[in-house]
Amino acid sequence: MVENAFEYKQKWTAEIERCKRAGLLVPTPIPNPDDVIIDMRSSRATTEGPLDEREKVKWNERLQKRDAAQAEVNFLADACKRSRSEKMRDRLLSEWISEQFIFDLINDSLRDQYNTKLHNRSHNENASRAGEALAQYKRMKLV
Repeated sequence: MVENAFEYKQKWTAEIERCKRAGLLVPTPIPNPDDVIIDMRSSRATTEGPLDEREKVKWNERLQKRDAAQAEVNFLADACKRSRSEKMRDRLLSEWISEQFIFDLINDSLRDQYNTKLHNRSHNENASRAGEALAQYKRMKLV
């Protein structure tokens, strides 16, 4: 299995680079060769990304949900800053913190190559922090 994974990764990495250099359409194999992780010490190969078209669709849906949460964070941050009503600001801040948590929860569950930085992050004491949302979610489920 490790040999097959290694060959797959080498073949597709070389093909992607060749296409980039030649200015050709870059193929998008599934799994992505960057998602194939080979641990030479343990002789194990794993894949940390979609394995087939069905998983790729679900993967893309997660990325779209994360991007939608970013758009909502942007909207709420702006609305919160512009609001003149303290009551409205509190409501907007609560929604902002919720959307930020959704963003962080999705983003934290992805490999580094798929992560993106949240813009307009709330630093409110109740707001989630990058890299901590999964642990926070697990704690919430235990309560």
